[in-house]
Order: sequence, then C-alpha cells, then structure tokens
Amino acid sequence: GFASPGEVLHPEDFMESSTSRRVAILSDSRDSSRALAHCADADILIHEATNACLQRDRETGRGPELVEMQTVEHGHSTPEMAAKFARAANARHLILTHFSPRYIGSGHGSSMALMEEIAALARVHFHGPVRTARDFLRIQLYPSGHLREVWPPPQPYQFLSWPSVEPYDRRTMLPRRPEAMDDERRDLEAPYE
Repeated sequence: GFASPGEVLHPEDFMESSTSRRVAILSDSRDSSRALAHCADADILIHEATNACLQRDRETGRGPELVEMQTVEHGHSTPEMAAKFARAANARHLILTHFSPRYIGSGHGSSMALMEEIAALARVHFHGPVRTARDFLRIQLYPSGHLREVWPPPQPYQFLSWPSVEPYDRRTMLPRRPEAMDDERRDLEAPYE
C-alpha cells in the first residue's frame, strides 16, 4: 500500500541493514588533504595516479622530484602521492586509476608489466593491497571487506593487439562502426612521414 497522510516512514523498515562498506574516489587531485576525513577507513580508495617516474624516465634523466613537480602543476598525483594519502586515510585497499595516455591501459602483457611498475611505486608507501585499474575492470567488494577482480571483461568486448584500433568508443563505451575501425587501422599501419 500507500502511506497514510502524516505517517512517518523509516528507511530501516524497507531496506536491509548497512554493511558499512566505504568506497572513496579521488580524481584530478594534486592535494587530497582536504578529503582525508571523508576517506578515513575506506575499504577501497580509488585515487588517480596520472604520472609516474618509471625506469624509462630515470634512464632519460627525469627523476621522481621532476615528475612529481610536473604532475602537480597539471593538477594530478603520482602513485607515491596516492599511496601516502591511502596510508594517512587508513584505507584497506588502494586502486590507482586515471593514468596518462602515455601508459597503455589494456590487459595485455607489456601493459600489465607497466601497470605493475606503477603499482610497485605505490607499495613503497602503502602496505595494503594495491591494484591498477584498466578498461572494463570490475571489482567486487564483499561484506567481509575482501575484494575480487573480475577480468577479463565479459563478452562481447574483444581486445585487439597493441597497437590496434579499439573496438569501442572510450567516451561513450559503445561499440564502434567497423568501417571507422578500418580507417583507423589503415592510419596506424601507414608509414610515418
């Protein structure tokens, strides 16, 4: 039925009890300190880590201080910054996301190795589980606080080898027209001029 005029309805009469799981999401955050109280004791902290000082950066003379300075100038964080925040917030799990386009975010071998290098930078400062997000990754958070990754994604999504044309539009996440994919494939295969 319907509520009578003036009848007071209480949420607990209609909803299951809360599991008290907390998920905090921070993006484009060069300084997350103002969100610390809101993220305290989060089961999952999802934090952007747009740029990282990787081995290839160090080989070209770009050290962690320079990478962090440039990252902050653009309003972003590094894996180390995200990890320090996760530790201060007493988060249980850290998931890094919102990576620079310089880092391929697919589930293929070389991409996974790159993502592992990024996660390793965070593990120096955060001693809980650290994961890196990728397209179509699903995380299940159980009432116990345990996580489970669901990967690879369920069909119909198929990933092609890198470099390749993605079978979906990253903006809308809708399947792409085959003829548009063929045009891009031709562009990728054309020699540089």
